[in-house]
Amino acid sequence: MFVEGTDIDIGDVVFFKKGHNRSDAESFHEAVAAVASEDVIHTALLLKNDTDQWLIHATPESGVCQESLMNVVEKLQPESFEIYRAQVPQIVRINAIQWAKSKIGASYNDIFSSDMCDSEGKEAFYCCQLVTKSYEAAGIHDFCPSHQLNFNDSNGKLLPFWEEYFQKRSLSVPQGISGSHPAKLIRSKYLKLHFARFCMPLVKFTVPKTVDKALHFIRGARVALTSTKHFDVYQPRNGELLTQCGCADAEVIDEVIKDASKAQQSWAALNAQERGKILWKAASIIR
Repeated sequence: MFVEGTDIDIGDVVFFKKGHNRSDAESFHEAVAAVASEDVIHTALLLKNDTDQWLIHATPESGVCQESLMNVVEKLQPESFEIYRAQVPQIVRINAIQWAKSKIGASYNDIFSSDMCDSEGKEAFYCCQLVTKSYEAAGIHDFCPSHQLNFNDSNGKLLPFWEEYFQKRSLSVPQGISGSHPAKLIRSKYLKLHFARFCMPLVKFTVPKTVDKALHFIRGARVALTSTKHFDVYQPRNGELLTQCGCADAEVIDEVIKDASKAQQSWAALNAQERGKILWKAASIIR
């Protein structure tokens, strides 16, 4: 499993980040990312059971459906995915999932209409709309920050993809109407990062904007440790409290030491030139 041993739960929200060197087949997701401030291309709700991680999400190909996290990662080929915990009572998360499950079989909202209908008038949802409406149905009416649909690039020019997309449907581009976007939803005041995993080689390492996203990095993933003990992290220049960090327990420490021991054996087998390349890359990332 992708997230084995991690404290994930029903109703968690999964965000998929844009991968590099994507093929033309993913032009739709490229266009989604191109109109946002962050490279978030898709979002879904986590439906967890004891043996696997399943998602409920809306896709252009299948509409609202249930699919394993592994399959979604294989299809999207994201650079990374992040799992956020909604800071609401568990019953709210359960109710949100139950509402989302009731919409399985609905179409994909190909025209991004606010009335949840597609170009044929059928009940439909786009990915972020499904997540947002699920939590709204559970009583959280401001789950997603206010957002107006945008189909322009950073210079305010309509992207050719979207111009052609809506021309094929004989519709005007719904620029500026009320809606949602994964890059806006990820900033929700209700969401807190719980887990993150890189799925592709770190060709481009993005430095986290907040320190709490980088405090624990285990087996190629940023993780939020659940612990009864925490310590405060302060900004040394002004004494500002930056975050609270969960303390690793003995089990986590043991796993990290085992990984480090294996890594040491691999490191010992490298020659000086190979080690130099790795150190140079590490230095460039830190800078």
